[in-house]
Order: sequence, then C-alpha cells, then structure tokens
Amino acid sequence: SLQASTNKLTYAIAGRSRKKLDDLATSIERSGRRRPLVLEADSSDYNSLVTMARSCRCVASTVGPYLKYGRDLVKACVESETHYCDLTGEFPFVREMIETHHDRASRLGVKIVCSAGFDCVPIDICTMLAIDALPCEARSAFGLFTSCNGTASGGTLDSIGGIRDWAKRSSKSDLEDPYYLAPNASKHLRVDKKWTKMKGVSFSKDFMTPTVPHVMALVDNRVVRRSLALRN
Repeated sequence: SLQASTNKLTYAIAGRSRKKLDDLATSIERSGRRRPLVLEADSSDYNSLVTMARSCRCVASTVGPYLKYGRDLVKACVESETHYCDLTGEFPFVREMIETHHDRASRLGVKIVCSAGFDCVPIDICTMLAIDALPCEARSAFGLFTSCNGTASGGTLDSIGGIRDWAKRSSKSDLEDPYYLAPNASKHLRVDKKWTKMKGVSFSKDFMTPTVPHVMALVDNRVVRRSLALRN
C-alpha cells in the first residue's frame, strides 16, 4: 500500500505472515533504503483488508490467483474509498470487478486499475501513443515483443488454471468476444473481432524477423479495447 505526502512517499508492505513481512522489511532496510511500515492482512479475513485499505490512499496487489483471492480486496478498497491497482492477467476477474464495482467506484472517485503489470502495460500504452500520433483514425495495432527473461511463478500458473476453468463454464460468445472487458463499447469502436492474424511461426516483413503468437495476446487484446472504450 502507498500513501503519498507532499515531499515523500510513505509505503507499507502487507501480508498474512508478520515474520515474513518483518524479514522483508529488514532486508529492505539493510539494502540502504528506508524501512517500510508493516501491516498484517489476510485475503480470507475481510475486516483485516478493510483496516489495511483505510490506512492508505492506494493498494497495489501483486498476489494471485485473483479469481481465488482477489475479490474481497477490491471490495474493501471501494468501501474504504481507496484506490486499487494490480497486475492480473485474469480477464474474467477483471470483467467481474467491472460488473460489481465500476459504477460505484466511479461515483466515489475511486480508481480501480487492473492488469497494470509488464504483460499488459507496454502494448496498452504503445497502442495509445500510436493512435494519438496517427493523422488518421486507426483500425488495428500490431505489437512485436522481441525478448524477455524470467519464468512463470506458481501464482501465474494457478491463474492460468483459473482461466481454463472459467473457459469450461463459459459460452462461446464470451470466449471469442475481444470486447469482453468493454461490454458497453459503442458500435463505432467495434471495428473488428480479430485477435491476431498469426496462427503459428511466420515472418514479419515489417520488422524483418521470425514471429510466433504471443501467449498474452488473448489478454492484451481485451485490455487494449477496454482502455480504448474508457477514453472515448
């Protein structure tokens, strides 16, 4: 959680294990940085989430899978009029939060920003910048992801499992709807229904490089359309 002041940023780390939080705070302090405050909060204890949310101006949640553990935290933030952001790629969770909290959060001036992590931010921001720079109206955008390192965490793998379970219960129209996160998008904005033209290994003449479909394309396409709908 973060609390902004006039001249500095005051932040706290939160979780369910006081010992692990204290160890992390000590590690941060030993690295030469200011020791963060420590707050105990458990996703299974709603009152603790409310207490945490009321103590700050914004909560940044990095813990998934969100379909299992994330609902009450968003609710607590809205109830406490505290801003919220996360890095989820679980678009069914995002849609549920839109349906459950968007209207009230808007009335209260509470910002709920989902999918604010590495997987979604670059394509989302770059699409906005490209559209703003074009002298004509854009109808599609193509992003090329060239390299990265790192591996999927256990939480990420669990999130993938949650999306798979959702897909088994969902209708074909929901599964194939690229505007799933922008259900109120106007007809003017619904210019196409395609995810990507790429079906396998191919070659991009524009970038002169071999390409394969990006694993996050099904999420990013929906996030970009959500952002576009909110801006119009």
